[in-house]
Amino acid sequence: PEISVQDMTGDRPDYASIQIALKTGTMTVDSQGRFFPDRPVTRAEGLAIFAQAYGIFQFSEDAVKELLNDYPDAVDIPDWAKQAMATALQEGFVNTDSNQAIRPLELMTRADLAYALIQYLEKQQNPAFV
Repeated sequence: PEISVQDMTGDRPDYASIQIALKTGTMTVDSQGRFFPDRPVTRAEGLAIFAQAYGIFQFSEDAVKELLNDYPDAVDIPDWAKQAMATALQEGFVNTDSNQAIRPLELMTRADLAYALIQYLEKQQNPAFV
């Protein structure tokens, strides 16, 4: 069954893709059932999506804190994204700068997306990388 989305209709060209992302649990709607399909994403949101698609590890709260401890701006990661960001960082999906800053609240760029995608595909053992 389709997941009810309050802020979009089925006539969008990307509606089927969004439904798949919602049905697989890779992405979610907010508590009011909104998806915000045209809103840009922060690095925390985009990288959390990659981690969710990959399969978030069930790190303990202490392990998450320890993993994020090496990144000076990890305090800026929203609480809902910390588990996913810990996974994304552990798996190498995050391109950091020379100071290990992850810039979680900045908008995700095409370069950020390309970096995460290549790392993700390599982890999936994509035949293109064999």
